[in-house]
Amino acid sequence: MIMRDNKFIQSVIVLSVIAVILTACGDKEAQDKIGKYIYKDVQDIYHIDSNCSSLLHQGKYKGEELYGKEMMDTSKFIIADKEFRVCANCVGDDEYDHILRISHRNENRRWLYNWFVRENYDMENFDDFIINLSDTEKRRKAYKAALDIGLDVGETFEEFSEIMGF
Repeated sequence: MIMRDNKFIQSVIVLSVIAVILTACGDKEAQDKIGKYIYKDVQDIYHIDSNCSSLLHQGKYKGEELYGKEMMDTSKFIIADKEFRVCANCVGDDEYDHILRISHRNENRRWLYNWFVRENYDMENFDDFIINLSDTEKRRKAYKAALDIGLDVGETFEEFSEIMGF
């Protein structure tokens, strides 16, 4: 009887570990699927896979072949379209949510950068600003400067870091 109980307990533990791994991987997998670029096709549909069959074979419109894509760097990507449409073939729910977080993070970074420029801070270009924000000490200085000019950038440095995507 004890032997059966141990096997049952082992089975429960193994199944629990598998369930935890499967539920924890969803968002990480979405992050791994989205690379350096997001692609926008000629029909204004966004893709995350440059080899997506829907992106490569866009079909015809009024007898004309459709082809072409716009590559958008995810470090600068902001959703500008009021009707943001994604490919049903290569973008799932997790990837869609991740794309929204990328856009929101980039909007926050651009907003902060523009404030510093308006306040006549001696600013590097935007790309260098983002690189500098990735450094914890430089991000802490940016947080203090934002508070000094009265910006609502979070109650704590940790909250600020999360808002900026770090």
